[in-house]
Parts: sequence; structure tokens; C-alpha cells
Amino acid sequence: MAGVSGLTAARRATVQVCDRTGAHRGQGLLLNLPSGSVVLTCHHVIEPLEPTDLYVRIPNERGQLGEPIHATVDAEHSRPESDAVVLAVDLDRHSIPHVNPLLHALDPDRYDGVLKVKG
Repeated sequence: MAGVSGLTAARRATVQVCDRTGAHRGQGLLLNLPSGSVVLTCHHVIEPLEPTDLYVRIPNERGQLGEPIHATVDAEHSRPESDAVVLAVDLDRHSIPHVNPLLHALDPDRYDGVLKVKG
């Protein structure tokens, strides 16, 4: 990850939220966590979709979007009333190279505090 700008890293981790046909609904941020891969997106993006029709498309190393991959809403960690949704994505079932950066690398057992960020 050395030498990669923050904007480049964010672009690599941005995925398309879509239906099963690949029709664009919005976008989200892919995070590879120790517990698995998740996509952070807005509730209004997924609201019109049925749970069986909720998919994401992940860009490859050339920036081209791959085939739609089924996603499920993680109800425990989502906050629809705040327009925030966490989608679980099982990347292990698909042969997708992890070209996106690990944007979240804090160990909650070792870190509990405030981080200053510049956006």
C-alpha cells in the first residue's frame, strides 16, 4: 500500500451497489475486516431492492467492474434510521483478488479512542 494516495485507495475500495442484472443503484465502500468483507452504503441506495436482488460489483485491478455478487444486509450493524447500512459480502465464495486496500486495520481490542482524519 506504500506510495498509494488516499484518493487512489478510496477508488480501489469503491464498489457499485446494483441489482442481479448489474443495474446501478449507488455505491459503497468495501472493507476487508478480520470477520469478513463488508460494504458500507446508504439505506436509500438499497431500500428499493428486495433482499434477494441486492448485489455489488467489485472493480478489478484495471478498474473494470466484475460480475454482480450477492450481498446481505447486516441488520445488527446497520442503522437505517441514520441512512447507514452494512452489507455482508462473501468474497471467499468468488475468485476475486483482493485488489482493494485494507482501509480498516484498527484492532478494537487494542485501540479505543478518537482518530483525527482529514477529508
